[in-house]
Amino acid sequence: MRWMAILGFLACLTAGAHAGETPDELRARLVAPIPAWVVPVHPPDAQDARFAASGGEIKLLSDEQTRSESGTQTTYLRFVTQITSGSALAANSSFRRTYDPTFESYRLHSIFIHRGNERIDALSDAFIEILRQETRLAQGIYDGRETLYVRLDDVRVGDIVDYTYSYVSANPVAKGRFSATLRVEQSRASERVHFRVSWPESEQVSVRPHPDVKESKDAGGWRSLSFGPAPIGMTRQETGAPGGMSNLGSVKLSSFESWADVAALVRPGFENKMPGPETLALIDQIKRDHEGFDAQMTAAIRFIQDEIRYHAITLGIGGWVPRDPDEILRTRFGDCKDKSLLLAVIARALGAEADVALVHTSRGAALGTNLPSMYAFNHAIAQIRQGGRSIWVDGTRSLQGGGFANMTQPSFNAALILSKTTQGLTVMTRQTPDEPDKRLVYTIDASQGAEMPAMAGLSVTTQLGGADTYRQLMAQSNPTSVVQQWLAGFETQFGPAEMMLNPIWRDDRTLNSSALEVMLSFANPYQPPIEESKPGMELTLRGPNSFGVALPFVTRKRTLPLAIFGGRHEQTIYKVTLPPGTSRALFDPETFITRRIDNAAFSYLREAKLEDNQFTVAFTLRTKVDQVPPEDATGVFRDMRRMDKFAEITVPVP
Repeated sequence: MRWMAILGFLACLTAGAHAGETPDELRARLVAPIPAWVVPVHPPDAQDARFAASGGEIKLLSDEQTRSESGTQTTYLRFVTQITSGSALAANSSFRRTYDPTFESYRLHSIFIHRGNERIDALSDAFIEILRQETRLAQGIYDGRETLYVRLDDVRVGDIVDYTYSYVSANPVAKGRFSATLRVEQSRASERVHFRVSWPESEQVSVRPHPDVKESKDAGGWRSLSFGPAPIGMTRQETGAPGGMSNLGSVKLSSFESWADVAALVRPGFENKMPGPETLALIDQIKRDHEGFDAQMTAAIRFIQDEIRYHAITLGIGGWVPRDPDEILRTRFGDCKDKSLLLAVIARALGAEADVALVHTSRGAALGTNLPSMYAFNHAIAQIRQGGRSIWVDGTRSLQGGGFANMTQPSFNAALILSKTTQGLTVMTRQTPDEPDKRLVYTIDASQGAEMPAMAGLSVTTQLGGADTYRQLMAQSNPTSVVQQWLAGFETQFGPAEMMLNPIWRDDRTLNSSALEVMLSFANPYQPPIEESKPGMELTLRGPNSFGVALPFVTRKRTLPLAIFGGRHEQTIYKVTLPPGTSRALFDPETFITRRIDNAAFSYLREAKLEDNQFTVAFTLRTKVDQVPPEDATGVFRDMRRMDKFAEITVPVP
């Protein structure tokens, strides 16, 4: 269920469902004629191309046609590309398509290379192999997926490569339902684009239309959506939008009736998973060792998060259906589905109501803007309800601190609870702590003046989610290694830095707070003042900046919301001891003006003071939401630029 980043793990095994197959037998199985229902579409002549090459190639034709019938979706694809430089040779002389062999497959129809007036049948001599790569084993995921690998020899600059193949899927969990998003605008230009989706007229399909897409009734009792063939120019994609949102024009369709329909399809795999002897023994042990629901649930959460290692077996329905609770306990491993199911089963046995919920780790904000689909999710968590409280728990998070009532809850914007009473998506409210969950305090001794090195103590205190993050970091490393990684960052601000003593790390998991303390030495942290008339040197101090709020965006007229890194509340404090007698007159007068920004997205505060020779400045950032509407984005972005200006301050050091 949970998708992780794919690493370049290239050790391939050529085995799988058809082990021992000869090359001729493999070719005979994979090569097939074009489906009879495909509408022929032809590319334009290369000399008539209206768009300039991009990335060393010209996209002459992109054709995608899908038919849903009897629980199976078949997608015919044809891509015709002219290679204009060597940079595009590798991408066009081979292709890889990965699939789940239990319900997915590929069929090759033809591969031609057009070279001048010559038309070469490249499929007849192509190297074809089925690979077993398991690229996600390092992330604890075994998916059993296979990769169709096709390599062409003797592909040259100037060639036109023409691939035609089909993809077939019959997901047993979906029971024939399907969904699709087809772009009528793209971030790269194509000379000719065509797509067509057809389904039986008797099947109910919801469509979110686009004016350039035609819907029609076809002969034989079929309905279809079609676009083109037509050229598509490049459309600039808006940046900084929440994951899953795009300004590129598209048509969306889905045969899932509603989000409740999606929940009803997936829920049976989680039902009837009753606690067996091993699970009941664990529950009894928890009840004996802990008094009261909160303490018992906290113990259960910590056991599942910390002692059931993350490992997923997602082959076939394993990507959708969890294993039995006793099997999870016996093997001591599980994926997000398994861990969430085990949490729900134990919570019910302890007297709570609980369900598994589906979420998307990066596209949750877009769920409400899309048509219902079971393919909209990539992760599972648990919702536990007890005593008027509703708590979200992510079983894959390790080393969380606090207890059931006050641990940091995950927020993925929206969740689909797998309950019989579910009618739609449930909004997940982001928690922003009242006090900073991360506070950095630099205590810098510059009392000897700019001609001497400066000593600095750094204290990083965290609570709630901040403490969880540092606890996980320390579990994978150690305080000395963590600080050594920070030294490079210090160097950009203060010049070369050196640890004077081993750092001290304190952690209170019950209170969910931590502290890291280290003493540093900066050989020469000072820079000459920008104004040459100023005496002495300057020390530059920096607080949180706009990259702690949102990703930058560049667009003249915005149509999408601006994504905000919600739930952040952090503070950076500098306490600088200056040489005795340092005068306030040496400072820029604006240094001591309180700077405050407060809008719908975030608040920012900078306060500075000088008492005797002790200069103190505090930068505080708190984000309020996960996104702001497009009409407010320009104002928020303008405030972010103001914040960047306020986030740097210079201190004179005689």
